[in-house]
Amino acid sequence: MAKLDSFFIPDCVLWNLGTSVQNKPLDALAISPGRALGIPLISNKPSPAPSGLNWILLLAGVHGDEVEGIWLMEHLRSSLSALFPFKKVGVIIWAVVNPDGYVNLERWNANQVDLNRNLPTTDWSAEVKNPRYPPGRASASEPETRALIHLIDSIQPKAILSAHSYEKPQVNINGPALEWGS
Repeated sequence: MAKLDSFFIPDCVLWNLGTSVQNKPLDALAISPGRALGIPLISNKPSPAPSGLNWILLLAGVHGDEVEGIWLMEHLRSSLSALFPFKKVGVIIWAVVNPDGYVNLERWNANQVDLNRNLPTTDWSAEVKNPRYPPGRASASEPETRALIHLIDSIQPKAILSAHSYEKPQVNINGPALEWGS
């Protein structure tokens, strides 16, 4: 493990999670503190081995027209892949979850589905309650959503941060992280 003051020269692995509706790559970058990540096969897709690290998952571009989050993740990816400040934490950065929407500056993916509403939650419904949030024909019907589920299942992150854009700054906390945010 190469050390430079309190930073480490990291190991980085580009992890292809599949392709979008329009066959654009769904790539995430795994960054660890100078340890060999290892690339075992999980569900026929290469994935970084947990290596005893706690993983943090950073996402952006779930909505293709929310470019501020993409800019933030690209900046973090550039910074953290050069010098890494964590000793026992790995970071996965998926800067553009919805590459088809991003190319077209559209909120939805190429199937006109809001990927944020396509996750298989306990209250998922195919009903379009608001035209801005079409959930898709079935939960996890979209390749981008399935790639995200595979990623989460593979690394079992300790925390997930999904950067979005909105008219006013906010932090939306849900799931087990509610205790953290209180």
